[in-house]
Amino acid sequence: MPSRDFPRTILLLSLILATACGGGGSSPTAPTATPTGQQTSTPTATTLTLTGTVTNIITGATISGGVIEVGGETATSGADGAYSLTITASSTQSFSASASGYYTRQSSVSMTGRSVVNLQLIPTGDGFNLALFDHLFREKGQKGTERWTSQPTFEIWTHEFTCLETNSNGEACIKYQAKGTAPTIFETNVRNSIAKMGQLTGSALSGSPITTKTHSVGTTLTHNDWGTTVGTISFAYVTGLYGENNAGASGDPNNKIHIDYGANVYTDQTIHLHEVAHAVGFRHPDGSNNMPQPGIMGPWPYQWTSADERLGRILYLRPTGSLTPDIDPTGTIIN
Repeated sequence: MPSRDFPRTILLLSLILATACGGGGSSPTAPTATPTGQQTSTPTATTLTLTGTVTNIITGATISGGVIEVGGETATSGADGAYSLTITASSTQSFSASASGYYTRQSSVSMTGRSVVNLQLIPTGDGFNLALFDHLFREKGQKGTERWTSQPTFEIWTHEFTCLETNSNGEACIKYQAKGTAPTIFETNVRNSIAKMGQLTGSALSGSPITTKTHSVGTTLTHNDWGTTVGTISFAYVTGLYGENNAGASGDPNNKIHIDYGANVYTDQTIHLHEVAHAVGFRHPDGSNNMPQPGIMGPWPYQWTSADERLGRILYLRPTGSLTPDIDPTGTIIN
């Protein structure tokens, strides 16, 4: 059996960027033709008064002196963090919220959206590390975040699968066949790792349903399908051609994700936590042994840290596609 200095954790993700969109109001109608010499009508301006409280996203403390700007109009939050801003406009307006010691939040406001908008700003301190956040969730700041926008279903496969075919470097199984029953400890460790996902997502993925699936012996499945439905994160104990020290997650959030565990790693709870963290949005773009600081993504041995919980919570408090340092993706409406 190969030595077990550290597991080879493989992440094969072709993640789809899902831009969060919102807003209200009716869809614009096509303009009607007008006789020559007459002017077409212009959209009617709407008055909207935004109110709310500005707080620190980590500590919950209110922020005094925060500047809220919408379409050129500004307001400043008081000692209690409260603000009120009235805007008159006829279309979606740019939005920003800034304060000393915080990253500026940028988004858009719908003139027909809700009027109460409570704001949580990300501090430049208080344990927030932008470089680490960008490394974990934004490919080192080069792209937007990717995460689940609805509750996934966790599906544990009760049978061992033998790998009949791997990719060219042997790091991922691309053809599976069901064998006998998987070891009991495999399902136990999967369930224990799923139970921690609420802590890693600010409770956003707490209470996701957990199911089991028993395949008939001889059932053959292929990579990127796995016989699962959209919204599923599935787990398998894999032997055969799959490396004994390998573990890896493949797939797309909001579509389907599958996680394999090799014969030498399925009993290691930290590896289970590492792979489930991948499934909910965590990454190591330079490999698990090249992380800015120790945590659940690496280096080996993996460590569950308060920083992982803090940053994972913020990941799920911002829309998917969030850009550095705190910019909502195009089309996002904050109200």
